[in-house]
Formats: sequence, C-alpha cells, structure tokens
Amino acid sequence: MADYVKLPELEEYSKWFKDFADLYREDGILQVSWKTKNLPMLTSGIDSMRHRIDSLGRVYYNQAVKMNEDAAYINDKKQYNKALAEMKAMFKQSLPFFEQAHALEPDNTDYMRTLKALYYRFIDEPGMQDKYDAIVNELGY
Repeated sequence: MADYVKLPELEEYSKWFKDFADLYREDGILQVSWKTKNLPMLTSGIDSMRHRIDSLGRVYYNQAVKMNEDAAYINDKKQYNKALAEMKAMFKQSLPFFEQAHALEPDNTDYMRTLKALYYRFIDEPGMQDKYDAIVNELGY
C-alpha cells in the first residue's frame, strides 16, 4: 500500500485554528468546535482562515480518495474492511472543514458539491439525510 501524507499532530492544528476553533479527538477522529457558531467571522484574516480551512479539508479528502483507490487492490477481506474503515474515518475528518468553508463562502459550488458527496457517503448516519437534502436544494440538482 502507498505511503500517505503525514498529517500534522493535533497540537499543531490547534495552533493554526486557536482563534477560530477548538480541536479535539473523539474515537480517533478529529473533531472541530467552531468558535464562530456558524456566524460570519469578524476578523481581518477571514481570507487566510478560509484558505486554511479549505486546504485542510482537501488534505483529508484527497487522502481518503487515495486510500479508496489503494483499497481496490487488497485481496484479503479483513484487510480490505480495515482499509475501508480507515478511509471512511479520513473522509469524516474532512467534513467539518468543508462545512465551515461553505458557511464562510455559501455561494461556492465546489464546497457544495464536495459536501453533497460527503453527506451522501454518510447518509445512513443521523442528520446526514437532512444535510444532503438541504445541499441538493442549494445546488438545484
């Protein structure tokens, strides 16, 4: 299996986002509690913050895509299922970053399409069907 990008440790993320979010791990998944409560950020660094949020979301998302591609070559069922679980967790970690990026730039269709794909991936989880329906409605398709 291919080597993946080494992601920064939680402490490093916390430094990047200290003014905007509290970060913690729950069951091995990075969780984000946005200090903005989904209200517009009232800082002069909003463009920089949006870029950081978008970039970090894309790192997780692209890592998960690569993990998915690599899993297709695993023949052992147990290893395959483990790889899928790790891939799903990686996709899950990208979700709060794209949600916040969308909150900061609600007309950005790239964020909306990515959220649509993520919500669909987790559609069986509580609240995801409603989020999926809402983003499809926003996109108009």
